[in-house]
Amino acid sequence: GGLAGQSRSVRFVTLSNISNLPTPISLGTGQRNMAGLLLAASITAPLSLPASSVPAASPSWSVSALCNEEVEGGSIACKLQDYSASHWTARGRFVKTGNVTGWNALNITANTKSAPSDRVAAYAAGFVEGALTPDMINLQWRNLNLGQVDPAVQSFVEANTKWVTSQVAEHAATDEYWASVGLVYAQYDGLVAGYRADKAHAVLTPLQILLIGMSVELDDVKAAAVPSSRPNYLAMRERDFHEYVLTHSHCSAMIKVTAD
Repeated sequence: GGLAGQSRSVRFVTLSNISNLPTPISLGTGQRNMAGLLLAASITAPLSLPASSVPAASPSWSVSALCNEEVEGGSIACKLQDYSASHWTARGRFVKTGNVTGWNALNITANTKSAPSDRVAAYAAGFVEGALTPDMINLQWRNLNLGQVDPAVQSFVEANTKWVTSQVAEHAATDEYWASVGLVYAQYDGLVAGYRADKAHAVLTPLQILLIGMSVELDDVKAAAVPSSRPNYLAMRERDFHEYVLTHSHCSAMIKVTAD
């Protein structure tokens, strides 16, 4: 595992009103987002957007970040700089084509040749994403209408996050799974920091940004945390029960295989 000695590019597209949680940097094992779902982003050699998919008039933003940790495993500090800077830990380009093609595009590259560690590279990738997409993150919060999340659900999420980070601290050095989870959380921390670097648009809290990534899981969390919200299966007719299972037990995904 590990990323040492290579530069990797993470490329994914988002719907015009969606900003995803950070796409994980691969350690060669299945990665999970904050809700525990496998992510389908690809880790490849550096990519460029096909010219045909980027209309000439599409607005775009590009930036790089130089990041370092004060001590190994300690806090990480990043500074934004020009995309073409000679020294960088991660850099990215956001092309806002949602109103033209239906999709926006975000291309992130982590420079693992110069990053002090995989953790710093993951944090830097998140930092660049957060710095490039604060408006999209805010729009996603509004679209999901998560402002009325049950306090018991928030408490559950906060307690679970605290437990996960404690497990990362205890096991990441010797267990590949927890090392991978730690990188996802490092990228989430970087995303929050990059988002909050734009003080004019940073209106969400770290918990609210985490809830965006967990939105599809919140009903299940509520059923666990708030017993009164659970459906009364015994009172359901058989047809109603099957309908409930059909609409609550699975979902669909769209996957596009890239040329490489």
